[in-house]
Parts: sequence; C-alpha cells; structure tokens
Amino acid sequence: MMGATRLVILLALAVAPFAVVAWQGDAPPPAVSKDGVVNSASQMPPEFGGGQIARGSLFRIRGWRLGPEAQVRAEQSPLGIKLAEMSLEIRKGGERVDAFPVSVAANEIEAVLPSDAPLGKAELIVLKDGDPSPPFSIRIVESSFGAFSRNGQGWGPGKVRNGSAEDAPPNSPDRPARPGETVTLEGTGLGAHSRPSITAGEKPVTRIRQAGPKSCCSGIDELSFDLPADTPEGCYVPLRVQSAPGIVSNVVTASVSRDGGPCKDPGNWLPRQLNGMHRVGFAGLLNADVLLRIDRQEAAFDFDAGFAEFVAMPAGPAQLDRYYLFPP
Repeated sequence: MMGATRLVILLALAVAPFAVVAWQGDAPPPAVSKDGVVNSASQMPPEFGGGQIARGSLFRIRGWRLGPEAQVRAEQSPLGIKLAEMSLEIRKGGERVDAFPVSVAANEIEAVLPSDAPLGKAELIVLKDGDPSPPFSIRIVESSFGAFSRNGQGWGPGKVRNGSAEDAPPNSPDRPARPGETVTLEGTGLGAHSRPSITAGEKPVTRIRQAGPKSCCSGIDELSFDLPADTPEGCYVPLRVQSAPGIVSNVVTASVSRDGGPCKDPGNWLPRQLNGMHRVGFAGLLNADVLLRIDRQEAAFDFDAGFAEFVAMPAGPAQLDRYYLFPP
C-alpha cells in the first residue's frame, strides 16, 4: 500500500511541471479596467454627465493585454488601424458595430466610435487573438463634448488658438487673446446635431462662428467663437461647453489680456509664494450646504471636509499644477 501511494506522488510530481507550462501557455484574455472607457479629451469618469461616450467621438480604453506591447498608431486615417489580431465591437441586443482604433498599445487603446453606434446602454468587447474581453458596459449618446488640454489630462490650458484659421497661433500666457476676439477650441464628442453653449470666465458666449468636425482628423471637433467683450483678464480663464441638456464638458483654460500683451494674474499669489521652496504642504477646509429636492420632497445636508497634501517641489521654475490655476 505504501508503494502504491509513493508511486501516485511520484507521478503527480512528474506531471505537475507540464501542467504549469500548459497553463502559462494559455494567455488570459484582454480586460478593461474599472472606469476604463472615457472621452479622450475630458477623461471624465462615466458616472459624470459629461463622461458618456458620444457617436463619432475619440475615446480611450484602459486595461490589460489589450494590444501589442509596442504602440501602433494610424496616420490620421478615418478608417483606423487594421490589425489582424485585435478588434473592437459595440453590441446592443442583436446590433453589432465595430469601432476604429487609431492608437493601440498593451494597456491602452484610442478609437473612434462609429456614427451609427446604438444609442443608450451597450457593451464594449475587445477581441485579441480571438479571445474576447468580458463585456464592459458603456452608455452612448448623441453628444458629449470633451475639451482637449495641452497636458493631455483634461485640465489646465486648453488646445486653443487665437483665431479660426488652421495656422492661427496657439493661445498662451505670452500670446493671449483679447476680449471680443475669435478663438478656436479643439475637442471631441460634439455630435452631428449639437447646439452647444459656451462660457468664458463664466460669461456666456453669444456668437459661435463654427462648430463641427475638424477637416483633417477623424473624431476631432472644433468650436470657433468670439470671446465676450466682458471676459475677465487672466492667465487661466476657464472655458466650459454644454453640448446637450445636462451634459457639460471638462473645464480648460485660455489666457486673456485686454492690451494684447502677456497675461497678468495679480490675484494668483501661489506661484510667487512657492518660488524657491523645496517642500510644500497644502491644506484646505470646506463647508458645504446641500439641498436635495426629489419629487417635491426636500432634505438638507451640511458637510464639513478637509484635505492635506505634502509634496516635494522639483528644482527650477515652478511647474504647472492644479494649485496654480486660480480663476480671474
């Protein structure tokens, strides 16, 4: 009996390495991370009103094992990348359409959502080497504009140029726009039938000269509009777009100066205070009174919150940071 037991153990030890090799050879399927599908420009979480994905927009998928290790990009092709080993499917009931990848890497895909994608709740599936990812729930809408920022993170100075011409100079603190002048903001997700409303420094824009797709690039939209005459001066004047009822974009900024010279930001004392410092602590306190009204019933809530962050400042000139973006 002992001999039989010993034989079984020896056989198990002999087979185990082959089982491990076989398991390692079957690569796990692709997977999309939580909140892993966002508008390429705003990068808003899908729980926000502006975080839904619009027909014809550029969107990003983040996760694991999505594509090849080395990034592959399309050269401004409206048809996207043709890769034999991967594809993107949007499914809703019996409907199925393919999205068009324009940039593919191991952990991130950027793609254009087709203009005939089914509206409402749908499922996104990444297929790699024939293996599908678990279905990822998304909500598709007609319009959900996101504004591109220059840092690619959805906040800070926007992709704004002073004028409507393709070769107009980019807006910057050294080359600000004047109130009343035309500026152009790049974004994605405007949709085919949107009638956007725009604010600049909380002043409503009354003249939108052009709103629609950029001619050169699939999935990218442009808004050309005149800054209101009473737009406040500043280096970080907030721009915000409402592309549909209840759907508001991320906020990016533009530089504005009445005399056309470099912008001035006298109210922004923080960069001067941080100049030369190596370690900095930030602390903030917030009190908020919230009134919730549902079906003619009301409930009031009083919130107290605080936060603190301690950071090491990089050597050299102060880097652009959220803390510096004081509105005018």
